[in-house]
Amino acid sequence: MTEELRVLARVLRATGLVCRLTVEVTPGAVEVYVRPGETGGVETVDAVAAALGTAAGVTSVGGNTLYTASAALDGVGVAVVHLLRRPERPPAPRRTQTDDLVAALDTLAAWLPSLPAGLDPSVVLADNGAAIHAQLRFTDGPDAPGLVRMLTDGLPEAPWPARGADTTVLLGSLPLSIHRLMF
Repeated sequence: MTEELRVLARVLRATGLVCRLTVEVTPGAVEVYVRPGETGGVETVDAVAAALGTAAGVTSVGGNTLYTASAALDGVGVAVVHLLRRPERPPAPRRTQTDDLVAALDTLAAWLPSLPAGLDPSVVLADNGAAIHAQLRFTDGPDAPGLVRMLTDGLPEAPWPARGADTTVLLGSLPLSIHRLMF
C-alpha cells in the first residue's frame, strides 16, 4: 500500500488542495472525500481531475448530487467525491494545510510495513481542519493481536485514545489508531 500512499501524495502536491478531506487507501485504490458543503470543494475536485488528466462531472445517487472524478494513475485507481450541498454549520477556522496531509502520507508510507495477506487493510486519513488523524484498519483474525503488537512496538502511546481503536500511537506527531474490524 505504500505505492498507493505515494500516488495520493503526488496528486495532493499537484493540486495544492485547501479543503478538509478524508482519504481512504486500500490495495490498488485511493478515495478522496471532500467534506459535504465544503467551501472550495468543487475547485478541489476540478484540481484532482486535472492532476489525473480527466474531467469531473455531476452525478446523482440516491437523491444526492455528487461532483466526482476518477482515473488510474500508475496503476492505482484514484477517485474524488464531493457531495454538493450547503454546510450544516459554518466551518471552523483551518489550522491544517495540504502540506500537513502530504507529510502525514509520507510518514505513513515510510513507516508502513508489509502486512500479511488476508487482512484486507485500509488506511484512512482525516483532516478536520484542526488536526490530521490516521487509522489503519484490517479484518480481525487469529494473528491480529500479535500484529497489533508488532506494528506498535517502540512507538509511544498517544495521550488521547481514538474511540473504538485497539490502540492509538504516535508516528512522530501523527496520531495513528489501529482498528481490528470484526466480521
